[in-house]
Amino acid sequence: MNDKNEAFLEAYEAHSDAIYRFCLFKLSNAELAKDMVQETFMKVWIYLAKGESVENTRALLYKTAGNLVIDQYRQQARRKGKSESLEVLNEAGFEPSFDETQSIIDRIDGAEAMALISQVPDPYGETIFMRYVQNLEISEIVSITGESDNTVSVRIHRGLEKLRKIFLKQHA
Repeated sequence: MNDKNEAFLEAYEAHSDAIYRFCLFKLSNAELAKDMVQETFMKVWIYLAKGESVENTRALLYKTAGNLVIDQYRQQARRKGKSESLEVLNEAGFEPSFDETQSIIDRIDGAEAMALISQVPDPYGETIFMRYVQNLEISEIVSITGESDNTVSVRIHRGLEKLRKIFLKQHA
């Protein structure tokens, strides 16, 4: 087996479950999420087969999966007779401190966390999901979303604030 095939198989082993969880979180449909994972890896394989080089395979996989999810949303909207537009928000801010994040994480379990994160509006919920559930670095989120470091950091901070409000409202 050549190096390209071996690297691709290693990437599949290392990231397929995480890509599936990402798609499932976004689509709430297990079968559709499985299809998205297959299509994600197929598109990445075709890209690599063309001889393209990849610095960060994980980021490429998430970017590809994210684009496929957006395509799926658009197809669903067209079927409903609606059109969707995607806005890019430019914001300024900072990364939340560890203590702020840890205090919430210590108080809720995984299932409740996923339920709460799903209530946080996008793009904040998606960014929180990538950072704390998928355990992606900010630089990887930047590669996936195409946003600046600053924008991603602001979305994490504001998303955590929204998550905190949702949590406190439900546990008051």
